[in-house]
Amino acid sequence: MDMSQEKPAGAKNKWLLGLGIGCGALVVLVIIVFVGGYFLIKNMTLGFKDSDHNVKELTVRYGRVEDYRPEPGGAIGADRLEAFLKARDLAAPVRRKLEVSFEQLTGDRKSLAAIKRGLGVIPRVAEYFVTRSQSLLDAGMGMGEYSYIYIVAYACWLKKPLEDGPGVRLSEGEGFRMEWDGEDRKDLQKGFALRRVRQLILPMLKNQLAQLASGGEAGNPGSDTQAGIAWREKLAAEIAACEADAQRLPWQDGLPGILEASLRPFRDRLEASYSPMINLFEIYLEQK
Repeated sequence: MDMSQEKPAGAKNKWLLGLGIGCGALVVLVIIVFVGGYFLIKNMTLGFKDSDHNVKELTVRYGRVEDYRPEPGGAIGADRLEAFLKARDLAAPVRRKLEVSFEQLTGDRKSLAAIKRGLGVIPRVAEYFVTRSQSLLDAGMGMGEYSYIYIVAYACWLKKPLEDGPGVRLSEGEGFRMEWDGEDRKDLQKGFALRRVRQLILPMLKNQLAQLASGGEAGNPGSDTQAGIAWREKLAAEIAACEADAQRLPWQDGLPGILEASLRPFRDRLEASYSPMINLFEIYLEQK
């Protein structure tokens, strides 16, 4: 669906109904267009403007998402995991409200009640984005570091399904399509999420390898030691494997020991902080 072209309302509705999409689904379509095309409708509510401000502040303080450089030694510091969990905890009340809104909307399915609930979800999404970015500012963490830890911890280590989300399907191209019950929805959503995860994390892994190659960064295990050489080769091999296979999730065969060891003491807290319903919004991070 091309959102840049105006069509008569009747024609548009007939086209959507021809795909088996009911009135309740039309409301969710509005939400999904927001998820995939935030900049097209960011002025719908004041909340999006507030989120804009916070994200810009995060970018000023910590740089762009794709410029984040994980520690060259491989481990995630305990203090950084504490900051990540603090940001998650600060956003938890608003995240739970959004979860409930989507649970109710999913329960309504194609009923008329979905229209009212669907309209109510949009400001909830805005509220969550504002809260998440403010939580990161309060916790002292940039969006790049947050996305790196989120992907490594949940997708790569704990093997949370990439397709976790509020029961919708996103597709790329001319626009965004939604289905409630399509059998292929999860596979297509997984494909979208995998592409997004790779777009986020591969540049970060390359930044990490570049630090190792420079040999002068704090946390570098040393290029002339056996451990340093082995880690550098493992990281380079993983990047090469991902570039050779567009369907590969980074570290899908298992995290390096040093990275897993740094996460292991936080496993229970990470598990408790995970939200299947909101996973889609965590992967599709706002960027400025």
